[in-house]
Amino acid sequence: GKTRLVSEIAAVVRQQGETLSADTITMDFTNRTMDAKGNCVYVTAESVVYGDEMHLNMDTRTGVVTGARVSNDKFTLSGERINKLSQNRFQAHWGEYSTCKDCPNAWSLEAEDVDLTFGSYAYMSNVTAKIKDAPGFWLPYVILPVKTQRQTGFLFPKFGLSTTNGFEFVLPFFWATSRSTDMTIAAGEYGARGRRTEWEGRYILSPRSQGTANFYNVSDKTFADVKRERWG
Repeated sequence: GKTRLVSEIAAVVRQQGETLSADTITMDFTNRTMDAKGNCVYVTAESVVYGDEMHLNMDTRTGVVTGARVSNDKFTLSGERINKLSQNRFQAHWGEYSTCKDCPNAWSLEAEDVDLTFGSYAYMSNVTAKIKDAPGFWLPYVILPVKTQRQTGFLFPKFGLSTTNGFEFVLPFFWATSRSTDMTIAAGEYGARGRRTEWEGRYILSPRSQGTANFYNVSDKTFADVKRERWG
């Protein structure tokens, strides 16, 4: 019969700019699989994946991570089980998403199903927004940008909760108007006050020649006599 070549090693496997470390790593060269257990950390150019266990294909790097967390400088996705479908695509059942990395989350989105691709979008269903671990609101479906480069498109929405404004939701749109200029246009709602609009323009001509301009408007309904427009 076919001989099955298996090697069990400790600590680290490095290959093509990637590093996998764990308490134990079992490599099956016949079936081309890697099974890592205990304090698993998988580092690539795009992200860092943490897990209690990782079961990956040696050639495609696809597989399953349990007790998982995926992070880069833009976001964190965690879940009891995360499927790694390609170099840049991850799926989770009951996953939690935040733009906060290695810090206490001010907010997060918990979703029954998450399908996330770097440089593209995250598709989430049955979503509960949490603010400081307290449920904020529910949405049946959410599509969020997961952009890693400067390009025109919607940015991640801004959430907040305060005694003055109530629940805050603002959706920004980024417009790369040229190589040296761009702007962000945003619209949303302050639950206790009214509609919110924002604009910010930026330019960089040289390290010593750059600037930023800001504008905002709140259609304030907190006055009993009349709705007042606030500008800034």
